[in-house]
Amino acid sequence: MLDGYGLHQLTWDTCDERFGDVLVASPADACGCGISLAVREDGAAADLTGAAVYFVWCHKVSGERGTEPFTTVDASAGTFEVYYPAAMQGAEGAVQAQVMVSRGDDTYISSRVFTVRVEPVIVGGEEHEDGFTLFLQAINAYEHATEITTDVATRANAAAGAAED
Repeated sequence: MLDGYGLHQLTWDTCDERFGDVLVASPADACGCGISLAVREDGAAADLTGAAVYFVWCHKVSGERGTEPFTTVDASAGTFEVYYPAAMQGAEGAVQAQVMVSRGDDTYISSRVFTVRVEPVIVGGEEHEDGFTLFLQAINAYEHATEITTDVATRANAAAGAAED
């Protein structure tokens, strides 16, 4: 359900192209939002077989920085995707980012710098907690539980009663 919903579609056609959209993230979407990238060359799919593509970022407020590899969807069609790392979304503020391609022969090419705005969390408690992700994990654990019984609780109560005696 909602597979790929949190991925912002970016098409990179020329090395000096400016990505015009405002990209946003939140600590509540840790590993749920990111970029679906299509690399083009003169409008046609760029064959990036053998290349590695990276999401390079630096948080202007926290000073955190990192490099996240894109997952290859189809290298021959120039399609990749990456989810924003939780470390990037730990604090509100602007994150400067670039897409960098390592062509596998010690040559690299990168996009122009673009901004991802990390917005505050309004669900799940304090701003710096990732309460929404914890909520989703709890729901997921409940939905995928194979058997829910009270047997363990009953035995624990019995043991506690015996200990009091």
